[in-house]
Amino acid sequence: MSGPYVYTTAIWPPILTAFFLLALAAYSWRRRSVPGALPFAASCVFSAVWAAGYALQYAATDHLAKAFWLRFGLAWSLPGLTAITCFILEYAWPGRWLTRRNLALLAIMPLLFMLLLASRFHPLLIRDYVVSDDVFAQTAPGGWVFFIYAYVLGLLNIGVLVWLFVRSPQQRWLAALLMAGQVVSRAFYAQQVLSADHFDLPFNAPILIVPYAIYAVALFALRIFDPMVMARQSAIDQLDAGVLVLDRAGRVAGHNPAAVNMLDRPGEEIRGRSISALLPTGAAETIYSAIAAGSSGFHDTSLRERDIQLQTSPLRDWRGLDVGRLLLLHDVTAQNRAQAQLLEQQRVLATLQERERLARELHDSAAQMLSYTSIQAQAIQKCVHDGNLATAEAQLARLAEVASAAHTDVRESILGLKVSGEAAPRLLATLGQYLTTYRANYGIVAELAVADGLGEDDFTPDATVQLLRVIAEALTNARKHAHASRIYVGVARADGGARITIVDDGRGFDIGAVGTPEHYGLAFMRERMAQVGGRLAIDSRPGAGTRVVLDVSPSTRQEITT
Repeated sequence: MSGPYVYTTAIWPPILTAFFLLALAAYSWRRRSVPGALPFAASCVFSAVWAAGYALQYAATDHLAKAFWLRFGLAWSLPGLTAITCFILEYAWPGRWLTRRNLALLAIMPLLFMLLLASRFHPLLIRDYVVSDDVFAQTAPGGWVFFIYAYVLGLLNIGVLVWLFVRSPQQRWLAALLMAGQVVSRAFYAQQVLSADHFDLPFNAPILIVPYAIYAVALFALRIFDPMVMARQSAIDQLDAGVLVLDRAGRVAGHNPAAVNMLDRPGEEIRGRSISALLPTGAAETIYSAIAAGSSGFHDTSLRERDIQLQTSPLRDWRGLDVGRLLLLHDVTAQNRAQAQLLEQQRVLATLQERERLARELHDSAAQMLSYTSIQAQAIQKCVHDGNLATAEAQLARLAEVASAAHTDVRESILGLKVSGEAAPRLLATLGQYLTTYRANYGIVAELAVADGLGEDDFTPDATVQLLRVIAEALTNARKHAHASRIYVGVARADGGARITIVDDGRGFDIGAVGTPEHYGLAFMRERMAQVGGRLAIDSRPGAGTRVVLDVSPSTRQEITT
Protein backbone atom coordinates (compact mmCIF):
# COMPACT_ATOMS: atom_id res chain seq x y z
CA MET A 1 0.00 0.00 0.00
CA SER A 2 2.87 2.34 -0.81
CA GLY A 3 3.07 5.11 -3.38
CA PRO A 4 1.77 8.67 -3.66
CA TYR A 5 -1.85 9.86 -3.93
CA VAL A 6 -3.03 12.61 -6.26
CA TYR A 7 -6.21 14.64 -6.52
CA THR A 8 -8.65 13.61 -9.23
CA THR A 9 -12.26 14.51 -9.82
CA ALA A 10 -13.08 10.80 -9.91
CA ILE A 11 -12.92 10.67 -6.10
CA TRP A 12 -15.97 12.92 -5.62
CA PRO A 13 -18.78 10.46 -6.50
CA PRO A 14 -17.61 7.86 -3.96
CA ILE A 15 -16.82 10.53 -1.32
CA LEU A 16 -20.24 12.15 -1.59
CA THR A 17 -21.87 8.74 -1.54
CA ALA A 18 -19.93 7.86 1.63
CA PHE A 19 -21.04 11.09 3.35
CA PHE A 20 -24.66 10.42 2.34
CA LEU A 21 -24.53 6.91 3.79
CA LEU A 22 -22.84 8.06 7.00
CA ALA A 23 -25.60 10.65 7.49
CA LEU A 24 -28.19 7.90 7.18
CA ALA A 25 -26.19 5.77 9.62
CA ALA A 26 -26.09 8.60 12.17
CA TYR A 27 -29.83 9.14 11.90
CA SER A 28 -30.54 5.44 12.29
CA TRP A 29 -28.19 5.20 15.27
CA ARG A 30 -30.11 7.95 17.04
CA ARG A 31 -33.27 5.92 16.46
CA ARG A 32 -31.63 2.61 17.35
CA SER A 33 -34.42 1.61 19.74
CA VAL A 34 -36.73 1.16 16.75
CA PRO A 35 -36.84 -2.33 15.17
CA GLY A 36 -34.53 -2.54 12.15
CA ALA A 37 -32.64 0.70 12.84
CA LEU A 38 -29.36 -0.91 13.97
CA PRO A 39 -28.88 -3.27 11.00
CA PHE A 40 -29.75 -0.43 8.63
CA ALA A 41 -27.16 1.79 10.31
CA ALA A 42 -24.59 -1.01 10.04
CA SER A 43 -25.34 -1.46 6.33
CA CYS A 44 -24.90 2.27 5.75
CA VAL A 45 -21.50 2.21 7.49
CA PHE A 46 -20.30 -0.88 5.56
CA SER A 47 -21.36 0.63 2.23
CA ALA A 48 -19.78 3.98 3.14
CA VAL A 49 -16.44 2.20 3.74
CA TRP A 50 -16.92 0.44 0.41
CA ALA A 51 -17.35 3.82 -1.32
CA ALA A 52 -14.34 5.27 0.55
CA GLY A 53 -12.19 2.39 -0.73
CA TYR A 54 -13.09 3.40 -4.29
CA ALA A 55 -12.09 7.02 -3.60
CA LEU A 56 -8.66 5.95 -2.28
CA GLN A 57 -8.21 3.57 -5.21
CA TYR A 58 -8.77 6.44 -7.67
CA ALA A 59 -6.43 8.74 -5.76
CA ALA A 60 -3.60 6.19 -5.55
CA THR A 61 -0.91 6.25 -8.29
CA ASP A 62 0.83 3.01 -7.38
CA HIS A 63 -0.61 -0.22 -8.79
CA LEU A 64 -0.11 -2.09 -5.51
CA ALA A 65 -2.00 0.63 -3.62
CA LYS A 66 -4.81 0.54 -6.18
CA ALA A 67 -5.07 -3.23 -5.88
CA PHE A 68 -5.15 -2.99 -2.06
CA TRP A 69 -7.95 -0.42 -2.01
CA LEU A 70 -9.84 -2.38 -4.64
CA ARG A 71 -9.84 -5.48 -2.43
CA PHE A 72 -10.52 -3.31 0.65
CA GLY A 73 -13.65 -1.81 -0.88
CA LEU A 74 -14.95 -5.11 -2.22
CA ALA A 75 -14.46 -6.70 1.21
CA TRP A 76 -17.19 -4.46 2.67
CA SER A 77 -19.73 -5.03 -0.10
CA LEU A 78 -21.09 -8.38 1.10
CA PRO A 79 -21.35 -7.26 4.76
CA GLY A 80 -23.37 -4.25 3.55
CA LEU A 81 -25.74 -6.44 1.58
CA THR A 82 -26.09 -8.87 4.49
CA ALA A 83 -26.88 -6.03 6.90
CA ILE A 84 -29.68 -4.89 4.55
CA THR A 85 -31.12 -8.40 4.74
CA CYS A 86 -31.02 -8.18 8.55
CA PHE A 87 -32.76 -4.81 8.38
CA ILE A 88 -35.59 -6.17 6.20
CA LEU A 89 -36.04 -9.27 8.38
CA GLU A 90 -36.23 -7.20 11.55
CA TYR A 91 -38.57 -4.62 10.05
CA ALA A 92 -40.97 -7.20 8.53
CA TRP A 93 -41.37 -9.05 11.83
CA PRO A 94 -39.52 -7.46 14.78
CA GLY A 95 -37.94 -9.98 17.12
CA ARG A 96 -39.21 -13.01 15.18
CA TRP A 97 -36.88 -13.66 12.27
CA LEU A 98 -33.66 -11.84 13.18
CA THR A 99 -32.73 -14.06 16.11
CA ARG A 100 -29.19 -14.43 17.44
CA ARG A 101 -28.85 -17.79 15.73
CA ASN A 102 -29.99 -16.42 12.36
CA LEU A 103 -27.72 -13.40 12.78
CA ALA A 104 -24.76 -15.70 13.43
CA LEU A 105 -25.59 -17.79 10.36
CA LEU A 106 -25.92 -14.70 8.17
CA ALA A 107 -22.55 -13.41 9.41
CA ILE A 108 -20.60 -16.50 8.29
CA MET A 109 -20.38 -15.73 4.56
CA PRO A 110 -19.49 -12.00 4.93
CA LEU A 111 -16.76 -12.78 7.46
CA LEU A 112 -15.34 -15.53 5.25
CA PHE A 113 -15.44 -13.17 2.25
CA MET A 114 -13.54 -10.46 4.16
CA LEU A 115 -10.97 -12.91 5.53
CA LEU A 116 -10.23 -14.36 2.10
CA LEU A 117 -9.83 -10.93 0.49
CA ALA A 118 -7.54 -9.80 3.32
CA SER A 119 -5.36 -12.91 3.11
CA ARG A 120 -2.99 -14.37 0.54
CA PHE A 121 -5.89 -16.51 -0.67
CA HIS A 122 -7.60 -13.59 -2.33
CA PRO A 123 -6.73 -14.94 -5.85
CA LEU A 124 -9.40 -17.58 -5.16
CA LEU A 125 -11.93 -14.76 -5.46
CA ILE A 126 -10.42 -12.14 -7.79
CA ARG A 127 -7.33 -11.73 -9.93
CA ASP A 128 -5.84 -8.25 -10.26
CA TYR A 129 -4.60 -6.98 -13.55
CA VAL A 130 -3.63 -3.60 -14.97
CA VAL A 131 -5.34 -1.88 -17.88
CA SER A 132 -4.29 1.66 -18.89
CA ASP A 133 -2.61 2.44 -15.57
CA ASP A 134 -5.66 1.32 -13.58
CA VAL A 135 -6.30 -1.87 -11.63
CA PHE A 136 -9.30 -4.11 -12.21
CA ALA A 137 -10.37 -7.51 -10.90
CA GLN A 138 -11.25 -10.61 -12.84
CA THR A 139 -13.74 -12.94 -11.18
CA ALA A 140 -12.23 -16.23 -10.02
CA PRO A 141 -14.35 -19.36 -9.44
CA GLY A 142 -14.56 -18.66 -5.72
CA GLY A 143 -15.82 -15.13 -6.43
CA TRP A 144 -18.80 -16.46 -8.34
CA VAL A 145 -19.86 -18.40 -5.24
CA PHE A 146 -20.12 -15.20 -3.23
CA PHE A 147 -21.70 -13.38 -6.17
CA ILE A 148 -24.47 -15.99 -6.33
CA TYR A 149 -24.84 -15.83 -2.54
CA ALA A 150 -25.40 -12.08 -2.76
CA TYR A 151 -28.25 -12.64 -5.19
CA VAL A 152 -29.71 -15.36 -2.99
CA LEU A 153 -29.86 -12.73 -0.24
CA GLY A 154 -31.63 -10.43 -2.67
CA LEU A 155 -34.23 -13.09 -3.46
CA LEU A 156 -34.71 -13.67 0.28
CA ASN A 157 -35.26 -9.94 0.78
CA ILE A 158 -37.81 -9.75 -2.01
CA GLY A 159 -39.61 -12.83 -0.68
CA VAL A 160 -39.90 -11.27 2.79
CA LEU A 161 -41.16 -8.00 1.30
CA VAL A 162 -43.73 -9.83 -0.81
CA TRP A 163 -44.93 -11.55 2.39
CA LEU A 164 -45.15 -8.14 4.08
CA PHE A 165 -47.03 -6.73 1.10
CA VAL A 166 -49.65 -9.50 1.28
CA ARG A 167 -50.02 -9.73 5.06
CA SER A 168 -49.93 -6.02 5.98
CA PRO A 169 -52.16 -3.79 3.81
CA GLN A 170 -51.08 -0.73 5.80
CA GLN A 171 -47.47 -1.20 4.66
CA ARG A 172 -47.97 -2.22 1.06
CA TRP A 173 -46.59 0.99 -0.39
CA LEU A 174 -43.57 0.71 1.87
CA ALA A 175 -42.96 -2.93 0.93
CA ALA A 176 -43.25 -2.06 -2.77
CA LEU A 177 -40.78 0.79 -2.31
CA LEU A 178 -38.24 -1.42 -0.57
CA MET A 179 -38.65 -4.09 -3.25
CA ALA A 180 -37.91 -1.46 -5.86
CA GLY A 181 -34.68 -0.65 -4.03
CA GLN A 182 -33.66 -4.30 -4.05
CA VAL A 183 -34.44 -4.76 -7.75
CA VAL A 184 -32.67 -1.56 -8.80
CA SER A 185 -29.48 -2.29 -6.86
CA ARG A 186 -29.23 -5.90 -8.08
CA ALA A 187 -30.00 -4.87 -11.67
CA PHE A 188 -27.23 -2.23 -11.70
CA TYR A 189 -24.75 -4.62 -10.17
CA ALA A 190 -25.63 -7.50 -12.53
CA GLN A 191 -25.34 -5.23 -15.55
CA GLN A 192 -21.85 -4.22 -14.49
CA VAL A 193 -20.69 -7.77 -13.73
CA LEU A 194 -22.30 -9.63 -16.61
CA SER A 195 -21.36 -7.06 -19.26
CA ALA A 196 -17.80 -8.41 -19.19
CA ASP A 197 -15.84 -11.20 -17.61
CA HIS A 198 -14.45 -8.94 -14.89
CA PHE A 199 -15.49 -6.45 -12.21
CA ASP A 200 -15.05 -3.39 -14.41
CA LEU A 201 -16.31 -1.04 -11.69
CA PRO A 202 -14.90 2.45 -11.77
CA PHE A 203 -17.24 3.64 -9.07
CA ASN A 204 -20.82 3.68 -10.32
CA ALA A 205 -22.86 5.85 -7.93
CA PRO A 206 -26.28 4.33 -8.78
CA ILE A 207 -25.16 0.98 -7.34
CA LEU A 208 -25.13 2.51 -3.87
CA ILE A 209 -27.00 5.81 -4.10
CA VAL A 210 -30.20 4.61 -5.77
CA PRO A 211 -31.20 1.83 -3.33
CA TYR A 212 -30.14 3.79 -0.27
CA ALA A 213 -31.94 6.87 -1.60
CA ILE A 214 -35.08 4.75 -1.85
CA TYR A 215 -34.53 3.56 1.72
CA ALA A 216 -34.01 7.19 2.73
CA VAL A 217 -37.37 8.17 1.23
CA ALA A 218 -38.99 5.40 3.25
CA LEU A 219 -36.98 6.43 6.30
CA PHE A 220 -37.53 10.20 6.22
CA ALA A 221 -40.65 10.80 4.12
CA LEU A 222 -42.70 7.75 5.13
CA ARG A 223 -41.09 7.61 8.60
CA ILE A 224 -40.97 3.82 8.70
CA PHE A 225 -38.81 3.96 11.82
CA ASP A 226 -41.06 6.34 13.72
CA PRO A 227 -42.81 4.45 16.53
CA MET A 228 -45.41 7.23 16.72
CA VAL A 229 -46.67 6.25 13.27
CA MET A 230 -47.00 2.64 14.38
CA ALA A 231 -48.61 3.75 17.66
CA ARG A 232 -51.14 5.92 15.83
CA GLN A 233 -52.03 3.08 13.47
CA SER A 234 -52.36 0.66 16.37
CA ALA A 235 -54.54 3.15 18.26
CA ILE A 236 -56.75 3.67 15.19
CA ASP A 237 -57.17 -0.07 14.77
CA GLN A 238 -58.23 -0.40 18.42
CA LEU A 239 -60.68 2.51 18.41
CA ASP A 240 -64.30 1.76 19.20
CA ALA A 241 -65.23 4.51 16.76
CA GLY A 242 -65.21 3.69 13.07
CA VAL A 243 -62.62 5.59 11.01
CA LEU A 244 -63.05 6.29 7.30
CA VAL A 245 -60.45 8.26 5.36
CA LEU A 246 -62.04 9.88 2.32
CA ASP A 247 -60.42 11.41 -0.73
CA ARG A 248 -61.60 14.71 -2.17
CA ALA A 249 -64.28 12.93 -4.21
CA GLY A 250 -65.75 11.31 -1.11
CA ARG A 251 -64.41 7.82 -1.83
CA VAL A 252 -63.05 5.66 0.98
CA ALA A 253 -59.24 5.52 0.91
CA GLY A 254 -58.79 3.77 4.26
CA HIS A 255 -60.71 2.36 7.21
CA ASN A 256 -60.27 0.62 10.55
CA PRO A 257 -61.86 -2.63 11.83
CA ALA A 258 -64.58 -0.77 13.77
CA ALA A 259 -65.81 0.87 10.54
CA VAL A 260 -65.99 -2.56 8.87
CA ASN A 261 -68.14 -3.80 11.77
CA MET A 262 -70.46 -0.77 11.76
CA LEU A 263 -70.99 -0.83 8.00
CA ASP A 264 -71.31 -4.64 8.00
CA ARG A 265 -69.32 -4.95 4.80
CA PRO A 266 -65.97 -6.59 3.97
CA GLY A 267 -63.02 -4.22 3.97
CA GLU A 268 -62.37 -4.90 0.29
CA GLU A 269 -65.90 -3.79 -0.51
CA ILE A 270 -65.58 -0.58 1.53
CA ARG A 271 -62.28 0.64 0.08
CA GLY A 272 -62.76 2.70 -3.05
CA ARG A 273 -66.53 3.03 -2.61
CA SER A 274 -68.24 6.40 -2.34
CA ILE A 275 -69.93 7.22 0.96
CA SER A 276 -73.24 7.55 -0.88
CA ALA A 277 -73.10 3.76 -1.31
CA LEU A 278 -72.26 3.19 2.37
CA LEU A 279 -74.35 5.74 4.30
CA PRO A 280 -78.03 6.72 4.21
CA THR A 281 -78.89 9.32 1.58
CA GLY A 282 -79.36 12.25 3.95
CA ALA A 283 -76.12 11.58 5.83
CA ALA A 284 -74.14 11.14 2.60
CA GLU A 285 -75.45 14.44 1.20
CA THR A 286 -74.48 16.21 4.42
CA ILE A 287 -70.95 14.80 4.24
CA TYR A 288 -70.61 15.81 0.59
CA SER A 289 -71.73 19.34 1.50
CA ALA A 290 -69.14 19.45 4.30
CA ILE A 291 -66.44 18.27 1.88
CA ALA A 292 -67.39 20.98 -0.60
CA ALA A 293 -67.37 23.65 2.12
CA GLY A 294 -64.25 22.33 3.86
CA SER A 295 -66.07 22.52 7.20
CA SER A 296 -66.23 20.31 10.28
CA GLY A 297 -69.18 19.19 12.33
CA PHE A 298 -71.35 16.47 13.81
CA HIS A 299 -74.22 14.73 12.06
CA ASP A 300 -76.63 12.06 13.30
CA THR A 301 -77.83 9.04 11.33
CA SER A 302 -78.82 5.39 11.78
CA LEU A 303 -77.07 2.24 10.58
CA ARG A 304 -78.38 -1.29 11.14
CA GLU A 305 -80.68 -0.10 13.96
CA ARG A 306 -77.80 1.76 15.59
CA ASP A 307 -77.66 5.44 16.44
CA ILE A 308 -74.53 6.76 14.75
CA GLN A 309 -72.98 10.19 15.18
CA LEU A 310 -70.79 11.20 12.25
CA GLN A 311 -67.89 13.54 12.97
CA THR A 312 -66.16 15.08 9.97
CA SER A 313 -62.98 17.10 9.73
CA PRO A 314 -60.80 18.12 6.75
CA LEU A 315 -57.38 16.64 6.06
CA ARG A 316 -54.83 19.18 4.86
CA ASP A 317 -51.31 18.77 3.51
CA TRP A 318 -48.24 20.83 4.41
CA ARG A 319 -49.45 23.58 2.07
CA GLY A 320 -52.79 23.84 3.86
CA LEU A 321 -54.70 22.43 0.88
CA ASP A 322 -57.57 19.99 1.42
CA VAL A 323 -56.53 16.49 0.37
CA GLY A 324 -59.38 14.52 1.87
CA ARG A 325 -61.67 14.04 4.79
CA LEU A 326 -61.59 12.17 8.08
CA LEU A 327 -64.96 10.67 8.97
CA LEU A 328 -65.48 9.18 12.44
CA LEU A 329 -68.48 6.98 13.16
CA HIS A 330 -69.45 7.01 16.85
CA ASP A 331 -71.96 4.40 18.00
CA VAL A 332 -74.10 6.39 20.46
CA THR A 333 -76.93 3.87 20.77
CA ALA A 334 -76.13 2.93 24.37
CA GLN A 335 -75.46 6.59 25.24
CA ASN A 336 -78.81 7.71 23.81
CA ARG A 337 -80.65 4.94 25.63
CA ALA A 338 -78.94 5.81 28.91
CA GLN A 339 -79.70 9.49 28.37
CA ALA A 340 -83.35 8.76 27.60
CA GLN A 341 -83.58 6.57 30.69
CA LEU A 342 -81.97 9.27 32.84
CA LEU A 343 -84.29 11.89 31.38
CA GLU A 344 -87.29 9.73 32.16
CA GLN A 345 -86.08 9.24 35.73
CA GLN A 346 -85.62 12.99 36.10
CA ARG A 347 -89.14 13.58 34.84
CA VAL A 348 -90.62 11.05 37.26
CA LEU A 349 -88.66 12.55 40.18
CA ALA A 350 -89.70 16.09 39.25
CA THR A 351 -93.33 14.99 38.98
CA LEU A 352 -93.26 13.30 42.39
CA GLN A 353 -91.66 16.35 43.99
CA GLU A 354 -94.22 18.65 42.42
CA ARG A 355 -97.10 16.48 43.54
CA GLU A 356 -95.75 16.62 47.08
CA ARG A 357 -95.55 20.43 46.94
CA LEU A 358 -99.07 20.70 45.52
CA ALA A 359 -100.39 18.35 48.19
CA ARG A 360 -98.95 20.61 50.89
CA GLU A 361 -100.37 23.73 49.22
CA LEU A 362 -103.83 22.21 48.84
CA HIS A 363 -103.75 20.97 52.42
CA ASP A 364 -102.88 24.45 53.72
CA SER A 365 -105.45 26.27 51.61
CA ALA A 366 -108.18 23.72 52.31
CA ALA A 367 -107.44 23.83 56.05
CA GLN A 368 -107.69 27.64 56.08
CA MET A 369 -110.95 27.60 54.12
CA LEU A 370 -112.53 24.95 56.36
CA SER A 371 -111.38 26.76 59.49
CA TYR A 372 -112.90 30.00 58.23
CA THR A 373 -116.10 28.19 57.22
CA SER A 374 -116.38 26.60 60.68
CA ILE A 375 -115.95 29.92 62.47
CA GLN A 376 -118.44 31.68 60.20
CA ALA A 377 -120.97 28.86 60.57
CA GLN A 378 -120.77 29.11 64.37
CA ALA A 379 -121.20 32.88 64.20
CA ILE A 380 -124.23 32.56 61.91
CA GLN A 381 -125.71 29.89 64.18
CA LYS A 382 -125.42 32.28 67.17
CA CYS A 383 -126.99 35.15 65.22
CA VAL A 384 -129.94 32.94 64.28
CA HIS A 385 -130.27 31.77 67.85
CA ASP A 386 -130.29 35.39 69.07
CA GLY A 387 -132.80 36.41 66.40
CA ASN A 388 -130.35 38.69 64.61
CA LEU A 389 -131.39 37.54 61.13
CA ALA A 390 -130.04 40.53 59.22
CA THR A 391 -126.54 39.90 60.53
CA ALA A 392 -126.88 36.18 59.85
CA GLU A 393 -127.99 36.89 56.26
CA ALA A 394 -124.98 39.16 55.66
CA GLN A 395 -122.61 36.58 57.07
CA LEU A 396 -124.21 33.87 54.89
CA ALA A 397 -123.66 36.03 51.79
CA ARG A 398 -120.03 36.51 52.78
CA LEU A 399 -119.64 32.80 53.37
CA ALA A 400 -121.08 32.08 49.89
CA GLU A 401 -118.57 34.47 48.31
CA VAL A 402 -115.69 32.81 50.17
CA ALA A 403 -116.90 29.36 49.15
CA SER A 404 -117.20 30.47 45.50
CA ALA A 405 -113.69 31.94 45.57
CA ALA A 406 -112.38 28.80 47.27
CA HIS A 407 -114.06 26.70 44.60
CA THR A 408 -112.38 28.75 41.87
CA ASP A 409 -109.01 28.43 43.62
CA VAL A 410 -109.45 24.67 43.98
CA ARG A 411 -110.35 24.34 40.30
CA GLU A 412 -107.26 26.37 39.40
CA SER A 413 -105.10 24.26 41.70
CA ILE A 414 -106.50 21.11 40.13
CA LEU A 415 -105.76 22.55 36.68
CA GLY A 416 -102.20 23.29 37.77
CA LEU A 417 -101.89 19.82 39.25
CA LYS A 418 -103.02 18.26 35.98
CA VAL A 419 -100.62 20.43 33.98
CA SER A 420 -97.43 19.98 36.03
CA GLY A 421 -98.23 16.53 37.40
CA GLU A 422 -97.99 14.67 34.11
CA ALA A 423 -95.55 11.75 33.98
CA ALA A 424 -93.55 13.46 31.24
CA PRO A 425 -94.47 17.18 31.10
CA ARG A 426 -93.55 19.03 27.91
CA LEU A 427 -93.39 22.77 28.46
CA LEU A 428 -94.59 24.18 25.14
CA ALA A 429 -97.32 21.62 24.46
CA THR A 430 -98.57 21.65 28.06
CA LEU A 431 -98.52 25.46 28.18
CA GLY A 432 -100.65 25.61 25.03
CA GLN A 433 -103.20 23.21 26.53
CA TYR A 434 -103.24 25.17 29.80
CA LEU A 435 -103.97 28.47 28.03
CA THR A 436 -106.78 26.84 26.05
CA THR A 437 -108.44 25.65 29.28
CA TYR A 438 -107.70 29.00 30.92
CA ARG A 439 -109.55 30.87 28.15
CA ALA A 440 -112.50 28.47 28.35
CA ASN A 441 -112.81 28.67 32.15
CA TYR A 442 -112.40 32.41 32.69
CA GLY A 443 -113.20 34.05 29.36
CA ILE A 444 -109.82 35.81 29.29
CA VAL A 445 -108.03 36.14 25.94
CA ALA A 446 -104.68 34.34 26.33
CA GLU A 447 -102.14 34.26 23.46
CA LEU A 448 -99.00 32.12 23.19
CA ALA A 449 -96.03 32.97 20.93
CA VAL A 450 -92.99 30.64 20.63
CA ALA A 451 -89.85 31.82 18.79
CA ASP A 452 -88.41 29.71 15.98
CA GLY A 453 -85.68 27.27 17.00
CA LEU A 454 -87.08 26.49 20.44
CA GLY A 455 -88.19 22.96 21.22
CA GLU A 456 -89.30 20.78 24.08
CA ASP A 457 -85.76 19.46 24.61
CA ASP A 458 -84.58 22.96 25.49
CA PHE A 459 -85.88 22.49 29.04
CA THR A 460 -85.04 19.87 31.64
CA PRO A 461 -87.94 18.04 33.33
CA ASP A 462 -87.40 19.85 36.63
CA ALA A 463 -87.27 23.26 34.94
CA THR A 464 -90.41 22.38 32.97
CA VAL A 465 -92.40 21.58 36.11
CA GLN A 466 -91.29 24.72 37.97
CA LEU A 467 -91.84 27.03 35.00
CA LEU A 468 -95.36 25.69 34.47
CA ARG A 469 -96.21 26.33 38.11
CA VAL A 470 -94.74 29.86 38.07
CA ILE A 471 -96.60 30.70 34.85
CA ALA A 472 -99.83 29.31 36.36
CA GLU A 473 -99.31 31.50 39.45
CA ALA A 474 -98.71 34.57 37.26
CA LEU A 475 -101.90 33.85 35.29
CA THR A 476 -103.84 33.38 38.54
CA ASN A 477 -102.62 36.75 39.79
CA ALA A 478 -103.61 38.38 36.48
CA ARG A 479 -107.14 36.94 36.80
CA LYS A 480 -107.67 37.19 40.52
CA HIS A 481 -105.98 40.45 41.45
CA ALA A 482 -105.32 42.40 38.26
CA HIS A 483 -108.71 41.54 36.67
CA ALA A 484 -107.01 41.34 33.27
CA SER A 485 -109.00 40.78 30.06
CA ARG A 486 -106.04 39.94 27.79
CA ILE A 487 -102.80 38.08 28.51
CA TYR A 488 -99.78 37.48 26.27
CA VAL A 489 -97.23 34.68 26.91
CA GLY A 490 -94.03 34.72 24.83
CA VAL A 491 -91.19 32.12 24.80
CA ALA A 492 -87.86 33.08 23.18
CA ARG A 493 -84.10 32.70 23.47
CA ALA A 494 -82.07 35.23 25.47
CA ASP A 495 -78.45 35.31 26.69
CA GLY A 496 -77.89 31.69 25.69
CA GLY A 497 -80.90 30.55 27.71
CA ALA A 498 -84.67 30.89 27.47
CA ARG A 499 -86.92 33.82 28.41
CA ILE A 500 -90.64 33.56 29.13
CA THR A 501 -92.57 36.84 29.19
CA ILE A 502 -96.10 37.16 30.63
CA VAL A 503 -97.85 40.48 29.96
CA ASP A 504 -101.41 41.37 31.06
CA ASP A 505 -103.58 44.46 30.57
CA GLY A 506 -104.83 44.45 34.18
CA ARG A 507 -104.86 47.27 36.67
CA GLY A 508 -101.27 46.69 37.80
CA PHE A 509 -99.84 47.69 41.15
CA ASP A 510 -97.14 49.78 42.77
CA ILE A 511 -94.22 47.42 43.34
CA GLY A 512 -92.53 49.82 45.76
CA ALA A 513 -95.65 50.01 47.89
CA VAL A 514 -96.14 46.29 48.22
CA GLY A 515 -93.95 46.10 51.31
CA THR A 516 -93.72 42.33 51.48
CA PRO A 517 -92.37 39.84 48.94
CA GLU A 518 -95.26 37.47 49.71
CA HIS A 519 -97.71 39.89 48.02
CA TYR A 520 -99.58 38.16 45.16
CA GLY A 521 -97.53 35.00 45.61
CA LEU A 522 -94.24 36.61 44.55
CA ALA A 523 -92.31 34.70 47.18
CA PHE A 524 -93.80 31.48 45.82
CA MET A 525 -92.71 32.37 42.28
CA ARG A 526 -89.20 33.49 43.27
CA GLU A 527 -88.64 30.32 45.29
CA ARG A 528 -89.53 28.08 42.37
CA MET A 529 -87.34 30.01 39.92
CA ALA A 530 -84.42 29.82 42.36
CA GLN A 531 -84.79 26.04 42.50
CA VAL A 532 -83.94 25.78 38.79
CA GLY A 533 -81.29 28.50 38.80
CA GLY A 534 -83.58 31.00 37.04
CA ARG A 535 -84.49 34.65 37.66
CA LEU A 536 -87.80 36.46 38.13
CA ALA A 537 -88.34 40.10 37.18
CA ILE A 538 -91.62 42.06 37.52
CA ASP A 539 -92.48 45.42 35.99
CA SER A 540 -95.86 46.96 36.92
CA ARG A 541 -97.52 50.32 37.51
CA PRO A 542 -101.05 51.11 38.64
CA GLY A 543 -103.33 51.21 35.62
CA ALA A 544 -100.57 50.07 33.23
CA GLY A 545 -100.73 46.28 33.55
CA THR A 546 -98.01 43.90 34.68
CA ARG A 547 -95.03 42.34 32.94
CA VAL A 548 -93.44 39.19 34.42
CA VAL A 549 -90.13 37.93 32.95
CA LEU A 550 -88.74 34.45 33.69
CA ASP A 551 -85.12 33.85 32.65
CA VAL A 552 -83.76 30.30 32.58
CA SER A 553 -79.96 30.02 32.43
CA PRO A 554 -78.23 27.68 29.91
CA SER A 555 -77.11 25.36 32.71
CA THR A 556 -80.75 24.45 33.39
CA ARG A 557 -81.53 23.76 29.75
CA GLN A 558 -81.13 20.46 27.98
CA GLU A 559 -77.90 20.37 25.93
CA ILE A 560 -78.39 19.83 22.20
CA THR A 561 -75.70 18.39 19.91
CA THR A 562 -75.75 19.94 16.48
